[in-house]
Amino acid sequence: MAKKFKISDAPKDPRYVETATLLEPANNSASNQSEAEEIREVSFQLAAIKKKHDDEKKRGNQKQEELEKIRKEIEQCYV
Repeated sequence: MAKKFKISDAPKDPRYVETATLLEPANNSASNQSEAEEIREVSFQLAAIKKKHDDEKKRGNQKQEELEKIRKEIEQCYV
């Protein structure tokens, strides 16, 4: 990295540590790959949550319909 940017005083400074940045071309493919993997994982989790929500919503609607039927039966008993 020091050669790339022609930094001549890098070896003189013991605190200088060469690091790779995300802007380097070598890191782009790995970061894109991990991003794609993360997006895929989040997508699967969201799909599972949505399916669970839909199932619970269906169950709630069924219970509501049953309640309405029972209320109608009770109403007919008192009439």
